[in-house]
Amino acid sequence: MKRALFILLLSGVPLLTGCFGVNDYFRAVRTDIIRNCGVEFSEDTEFSIGPVGLTIAGIFVSEEEDPEAARFISEIKRVQVGVYKKKYDDNKGSYSRVIKNIDKRMKMHGWQYIVKRCEEGELSAVYTKSNPRGGLTRMFVVNIDREELTIMQLDGNLTNIIETAIKERGLENYYH
Repeated sequence: MKRALFILLLSGVPLLTGCFGVNDYFRAVRTDIIRNCGVEFSEDTEFSIGPVGLTIAGIFVSEEEDPEAARFISEIKRVQVGVYKKKYDDNKGSYSRVIKNIDKRMKMHGWQYIVKRCEEGELSAVYTKSNPRGGLTRMFVVNIDREELTIMQLDGNLTNIIETAIKERGLENYYH
């Protein structure tokens, strides 16, 4: 009986956790980037994890062993991630047109950049949205390097997470 219950529980985990594909906005940004990039990509990984999935992940992060990670996980409500491997790159190392298109799309939908870097054949951009009280509630990250395109969106109470990440990565000079 326990084994049957365990199998039933495991088969229902994707439904409970929100482990489904990414949302329409995420797909639209991804498609826009790929179309304007001059690079051919293959989808490597693309997924979304909702509140229940993150709660389950939080169970495996010990408050005593890594209090910062445990706190960060508790603040996040949804994660969407896409990783796309480069198959062919005809871009010649310039992503200035791509960053302009991303900026236009993000600004049109109420996002503001806090980090933006486009140099030496790489692109990194971080956009945020705030609640009416000024707290950061959403973050959208785009990174293109020599091997892949990575896109990530986080929703939740993100103010402390973003401040910590900027400081740890030494990105204060790119902060807007």
